[in-house]
Amino acid sequence: MTSPGGQPLHTAVLPALMGPTGSGKTALISRLPGEFFEAVSIDSRQVYRHMPISVASPTTQEQTRVRHHLLDCLEPDQAIDAAWFVRQARASIDDILKRGKLPILVGGSGFYLKALRSGMPDALPVDAALRLEIQSMSHEERLAELMRLRPGLVCTNSARLAAGGGVFHPNDQYRVQRHLELARARIKHSRPMQKADSDRSWTPIRIEGWWIDMPRPDYWAGLEARIEAMLQAGLQTEVMSVYQRFGDCHALSALGCLDIVLQSRTGRISRAELARRLFVLHRQYGKRQRTWFRKETCLQAIEARQFDDSVQGFLNKRYPAWTV
Repeated sequence: MTSPGGQPLHTAVLPALMGPTGSGKTALISRLPGEFFEAVSIDSRQVYRHMPISVASPTTQEQTRVRHHLLDCLEPDQAIDAAWFVRQARASIDDILKRGKLPILVGGSGFYLKALRSGMPDALPVDAALRLEIQSMSHEERLAELMRLRPGLVCTNSARLAAGGGVFHPNDQYRVQRHLELARARIKHSRPMQKADSDRSWTPIRIEGWWIDMPRPDYWAGLEARIEAMLQAGLQTEVMSVYQRFGDCHALSALGCLDIVLQSRTGRISRAELARRLFVLHRQYGKRQRTWFRKETCLQAIEARQFDDSVQGFLNKRYPAWTV
């Protein structure tokens, strides 16, 4: 049997399972055979330590079944951005492939998934003044300057775009702005273009996957049950422990954490009101996530019961000699 692993990252096609918060992604991933698959978390909060309940990290049993990467990487007061995430995710994916396994991306952060899909170079320091200056420019101005500083990076040829190589369409406003920031930063720091900045390091990751969709009443009922389980598991104690140790830190921007701090410090929010607020926050966030995933061309909407067949269909298409 031929493994899909053992190949370079720039030639691999990776499966992904995304979905709104509380849609049961981790439970589905834990059904995969761990001898073949390892999961890479696409989540902006599961990178933090000391908060397994708050960020709904996979349980020890789930991680024993399928190894997960990008969990418990940082202290709660450490900041992250997309460039840091992409570097860490690419390193994990490379490692999994070299060991002959297939990485599957799983999470709820559509922005981080897009960053992986688009490809991002190593970050240079971009100070706030430089970023604000570039943000004040029109897209046309940013595009013209980027084409002058990095000729050949922007491309309209569909065949070349499909082949990768780090190029992107001129209408990709996110990448135009990001790459202009980096080009300006190189000039500011007098750093010439290095081999590490060549096309391959800018190569997007090819992804084909799914996002979990479900009827709204079922989703809302599941969220209510999940929030109650989190509260019973000690969510409030966990959040206050982080707050007392690290203060008003980056990790406490996770859903509902500030409401829990307010409740604990003032006592003016009852447990029932806290549960209601947490439900509203999760429901609103889930709505934004679903809106994002509907627009992701690399993702197909499926129900949870379709996941196993979807994975097998992906393997049949991309790695036909490899069957689970």
